[in-house]
Amino acid sequence: MTTLQSAIPVFLGIDLTIAFTTLTVIAGLAFVVVMLSFAFGEHLPNSWPLSFDDDYLEREAALEPSDDD
Repeated sequence: MTTLQSAIPVFLGIDLTIAFTTLTVIAGLAFVVVMLSFAFGEHLPNSWPLSFDDDYLEREAALEPSDDD
């Protein structure tokens, strides 16, 4: 066993298998949350850029001064 492998459980006070399992579960849940936000982002308020506002570019263009003046 290397120094790092023996130091992690001693430092954290937990078994290395439990630590990696916990991290894997947390990463999996975060992945599910991100995928659900992409799937249902258009139904959530204030979820830009996941639900892109189609009128955004038109409003930005209207705010810019035109060269015709």
